Amino acid sequence: MTLVDTNVLIDLMQNNAEWAGWSDAKLFEAQQAGTLTINLVGDAELMPAFDSMADLDGLLKSARIAVKGISRPAVTGALVFAVIDRGLMTAWNASIQDLTQRWTHH
Repeated sequence: MTLVDTNVLIDLMQNNAEWAGWSDAKLFEAQQAGTLTINLVGDAELMPAFDSMADLDGLLKSARIAVKGISRPAVTGALVFAVIDRGLMTAWNASIQDLTQRWTHH
């Protein structure tokens, strides 16, 4: 079983000049070796590129990629990483501190 990284699929969907060829070759190799999967985090990362869940499911089905569930701690960890990676944590911390101050002064 191979867990497909979202970036491989994004390279192919965007026909990325630098990475699409490599991603296509690696995805083909993985298909030949066995089952392909993507987890729910990867599924969620791809969803904004589609008009509907059915459209995304169609792409995954055509690529023979199954969607597999993962544990809540894994999803939470991925979300925290995404928030930190996108620089949102600073804004969230400021908002949380502001709320904490307001709540403790009431």
